Amino acid sequence: MFKKIKLKYKKNIEAYNKDLQKFELQYGMRSSVSYEKFENGQLGDDMDYFEWAGLIELRDSLERR
Repeated sequence: MFKKIKLKYKKNIEAYNKDLQKFELQYGMRSSVSYEKFENGQLGDDMDYFEWAGLIELRDSLERR
């Protein structure tokens, strides 16, 4: 049971990383840098930044499990 859950987490993390990579290529910035800037209010209110930050949080949450 736990192996299935871990495998699902791993697949989700891989999918999130692919999506994050698209943002990184589009904006020319690593996700860690964008998240810090987002949290400090330095990126603006574009919906992409909110989606990007949300993906980072989802991925990080799964990685902590």
